[in-house]
Amino acid sequence: MLACYPGASRARYHPHIDNDRSYIHRVLTAILYLNEDWQAQDGGQLRIFNEASLPLPQPNELGAKFDVEPLGNRLLLFWATEEVPHEVLATCRDRYACTVWLVDGQLSAADPNGALRICSASLQPVAPLSRDEALFRAAADPEHLAKLRDLANAAC
Repeated sequence: MLACYPGASRARYHPHIDNDRSYIHRVLTAILYLNEDWQAQDGGQLRIFNEASLPLPQPNELGAKFDVEPLGNRLLLFWATEEVPHEVLATCRDRYACTVWLVDGQLSAADPNGALRICSASLQPVAPLSRDEALFRAAADPEHLAKLRDLANAAC
């Protein structure tokens, strides 16, 4: 996901975890910041909170662990679970980031909504895997693989 948080509107993203478990099971979050000459006064920090269970309490009840400046070429990795609730603080200038999630293919493929999402024509496996190889790795058994292939073919 490529994201721009517009500074003119003081954009932010409220507290959340990246693994919402409603359809796709994210395990790990990787964020690459794309902001040249970022200064602390520009805002837009990623605030990481103490571990919390869902639903998340109010931000003042979470307890901030630390704030991460979105400096250009900074790569940040963290678990996409309740261990790392976080938010993006209001930004005063345009803030750019590229986010990638490692998804648990087997858990997502076992979830009917997740299977639809991972078989979407708009999502492509990371090279050098073909779509069929990715579906094979995500499937729990041959019957499950057949269902995933049917979903993938219907999505194309």
